[in-house]
Amino acid sequence: MCKLSKTVFVISCIILPAIITATPASSFYQRQTGDWATEFRGNARLLGIIANNPANSFFYQNEMDSTGGLTGRFLLDISNDDWFAFELNVYNQITYSSLESKGYPSFTTTEKKRSQVFENQYIDNQNADGRIVVDRINVSLYSDYAEITLGRQAVSLATTFYFTPNDFFYPFSAQNFYRIYKSGVDAARVETKLGNLTQLTLLAVLGYKVDSESNNRNSTAMDNDQNSYLVRILSVLTNFEIAVLAGKVFGQNMLGMSLQGELFNWIGIRAEGHQSVLSDRLGWNPLFTIEFDHRYANSLNPKIAWFHNGIGTDKPSEYLKVLQESTTILPYPGKSYLAIGTSYEFSPLLSGDIVAIVNLGDNSWQVSANGIYSVNNETEISLLVSIPFGTESNGLDVKSEFGLYPATAGFELRSYF
Repeated sequence: MCKLSKTVFVISCIILPAIITATPASSFYQRQTGDWATEFRGNARLLGIIANNPANSFFYQNEMDSTGGLTGRFLLDISNDDWFAFELNVYNQITYSSLESKGYPSFTTTEKKRSQVFENQYIDNQNADGRIVVDRINVSLYSDYAEITLGRQAVSLATTFYFTPNDFFYPFSAQNFYRIYKSGVDAARVETKLGNLTQLTLLAVLGYKVDSESNNRNSTAMDNDQNSYLVRILSVLTNFEIAVLAGKVFGQNMLGMSLQGELFNWIGIRAEGHQSVLSDRLGWNPLFTIEFDHRYANSLNPKIAWFHNGIGTDKPSEYLKVLQESTTILPYPGKSYLAIGTSYEFSPLLSGDIVAIVNLGDNSWQVSANGIYSVNNETEISLLVSIPFGTESNGLDVKSEFGLYPATAGFELRSYF
């Protein structure tokens, strides 16, 4: 049985039992009792991807690879409008992949930066993986003046869309079009108002020791040297929202800023960046991005962004070293990037996105396009195509970044209940 046929067979074995045993919308639950509200929600995703790999036997054993998977997600929210909120987000994921070689993605910074105590891997072999993961579990207490959140929670400090150097915890890649569920980290967060237009955020995120034998390279043992502590002050000045942040992230002292607003009541502008400070080893290596966009009345929303990656390099031969030694979780080895993209709603049921990411140092680039069709209010189909352009490498002799990427095509069926 060929690799692709085997993938189709495995996906069928996964999805058919799910369809047969699926319950109707009665599994959705919502209740309001006085000031208290309880809501159960769910999401199921069926995914299939085919990849045409570069002719590089060191990174890719097969000419073609395929991946299939099914993810079921359960969400519970309990809240009181006056002072309390509880969030639980758990998913069960089963995947199969024909990938048997090292694969270029394995050289990116894949550590999850969170404990494995809330993760149970029940299928673990060369081609299949199955796991149950508590993605978020947290409690929030709030008043008119402050909000405190404790537990595994999604943390986003990003202002920009494509490149997000200030999103230190599980950032989305520029080519990621599906951004509904951001993974959580084990953290404590306090937010309080310093005025009508000013907010102070205090954030502490736990770090964990590396365990090379675990599937995400993290253990359940905490590492105080990898803890993160951040302070951010956000305020509004005329038509712009400006934020300054400082602290320690994964052992590195950081000083950063962000800005967003509108120029001439027509062009949206967003910028963010940070610099590692008090580090003789890293020196002056700012990470900074600036992004412009405009949304037309017909829903067309073009964007353009430039990203300077201070810890990157203009030498393709050093890409792998940069990724392995990176002080951030962003998977960009180059020094300078450009992103040009747009989104458009063709009809109430059909929408699309496209983006081209260019490595300005080696002139390689990648185009990714995504189309979403809504079957009904609860179900949608997503089609994704990604095509790289760049000089192909010879083994470890890397010639360009995107020349190492495969061309991929995939589909996803999503259902919400």
